[in-house]
Amino acid sequence: MTQIVPIVRAAGIAPFLSWMRANGIPWETRLQAAGLPATLLDEPERPVPLVAAVRFVRDASRAEGPDLGCRVVSDTSIAELAALGRTALGARTPRGAFGRLMRTYAHHSSHELLVVTDEPGGLTLRHSFLIRLDAETVHACHQYVAAMARAVLAGTGHCGPRLARIAIIPHPEAGLDHLRGRLDVEPEAATDGVLCVTMRDDALDRRYLRPGRERGPAEELRRIRGEDTLEASLRIILPGMLDHGTPTLRDLAELVPTSPRTFQRRLAAEGHSLSSLIHAVRREQALARLAHGREPISVIAAELGYSAQSSLSRAARRWTGVPPSRLRGR
Repeated sequence: MTQIVPIVRAAGIAPFLSWMRANGIPWETRLQAAGLPATLLDEPERPVPLVAAVRFVRDASRAEGPDLGCRVVSDTSIAELAALGRTALGARTPRGAFGRLMRTYAHHSSHELLVVTDEPGGLTLRHSFLIRLDAETVHACHQYVAAMARAVLAGTGHCGPRLARIAIIPHPEAGLDHLRGRLDVEPEAATDGVLCVTMRDDALDRRYLRPGRERGPAEELRRIRGEDTLEASLRIILPGMLDHGTPTLRDLAELVPTSPRTFQRRLAAEGHSLSSLIHAVRREQALARLAHGREPISVIAAELGYSAQSSLSRAARRWTGVPPSRLRGR
């Protein structure tokens, strides 16, 4: 199967962005440093490169402390996960919510695996990445997933411990000491890169005191992988990247991740070149914004990487046969 760009919804890092905003931390700067659009706080369903998203989590944890993944999560954080969170909160009990999360996770991320299985006395959630990541990044992300699992168990009136066991890969320098007292139980060191969180029956089967509105079948949510081609995955992420400049071949290869040469060869095998693909996506963006947007043409030209307004005007006339002013309000 052709290797594609791993993708995740921006909602996956929403609790980090909300925490940063509440604490006066410039999240826009942090997003841009990780190679992500600065507007993601308002665009939770936007697909972004998974490698860039986990880079953001890792770098934020380096700056704010190795336990940041726990600190950003509150008992209401599940609602910040946009469609994924709404689907989970439509369940009547936490057990039902975890079942929904497992069935809909392919809508949220293309290269993460979330499996929930019955165990004696409870459920065990297992989470893993389907791409190779360093131990520091995995630790930062997995403690966040564990804290979110604990948050799913909130809202039932249950007063005791929610979690029975956690196995997580240690931070390469800080170990696991910084997680003590944050997740109900003393964490164990995982050795296989898989997060395991076991939850108690008494916390899983109580009804939510204020359940969300019942949602339709979880399977109706569209998988984020698209057509499972490199070209299709690039078309998903390029619009957000082109809003902030033109990514290079090396930039995009790092998001797979693979070498620039292999990236170029795989794209060529699908009948595309990077330059032609960027041109096609930029054309789609430009025509959509010219037809439906309200920004001045000069702003659209600058944001899409055209050297001048006249360059965009000439391109639009070549594409459509009419000047940009005629496209407005079509």
